[in-house]
Order: sequence, then C-alpha cells, then structure tokens
Amino acid sequence: MSSTSPSFPLVIEEKAGFAGQSLLFKNYSKLKIEDHKQLLSFHIKNILLTLPGERVWEPEFGMGIQQYLFGQVIEGGSLLTQDPLSPSSTPVVITMQDMSGRIQQQINRWAPYINVARVSAFADADEGRLYVSVSYSVES
Repeated sequence: MSSTSPSFPLVIEEKAGFAGQSLLFKNYSKLKIEDHKQLLSFHIKNILLTLPGERVWEPEFGMGIQQYLFGQVIEGGSLLTQDPLSPSSTPVVITMQDMSGRIQQQINRWAPYINVARVSAFADADEGRLYVSVSYSVES
C-alpha cells in the first residue's frame, strides 16, 4: 500500500516565491509501511478530539471526547455531563457503554478502512481520569 500524507507536526519552511513569500511543508513525504500505524493513530485521535460542528461542511464529524473529561463520575462509572452531540444544555448521564458505542460508530463512519475490534471506556473517580482503549485492525 503506497500513499502520500503529511507527517505531523508540520514544519513550515519559508522560501521566496513568485508573489512574495510562499510556504512549503518540509516533512511532507512518502509514507513507509511502519508509518501507517502512526497515520491510523492520528486519524483515530482526530475523530476523538474534533468537536461535532467544528469541521466545516461535516458538522457530524467528531466525538468531542474532551467535553466528557469534566463530567462528574457517578455510581456505576457513568458520567453526568454535557452531551457534545446534543444541542440541549441540560446535563445527561452517559454510561461508558454508550461512550464506547459512540466512539465505535464515529470511527466506523469516518474511517471505514479501520476495522474496530473493541472499544472500552472507563472513568476512575478516585484519579479523576477517563481511560479509552481502541483495538483495531486494517486489511492489507
């Protein structure tokens, strides 16, 4: 599988161009086989961290997982939080099973080339952390 994609973080190199300054990205390169893991990881992180409505022309893209981070952990490991996928400002209870299902749904929709085997989410009230694990494979 041969493809071209930018590697991140992008590094900008300034060069004199036709009408003043033009910008070139130094680390835009051909991907090697081992770089595909990094690219797939980037795609999954992009889906998880993009807020719904943040991407122009794709308002349903993204999970907005950072909005779940400040939710109150209640019994059973559920979160009492603002739902980033709902326009209502009323706090809702989100179970870890619901969150795992939403993550899997978003990855299946926006990255259909990734076969999600399992998604698990766990909220630890004592540590104040949200753990998310995504197990996946890709057909070669």
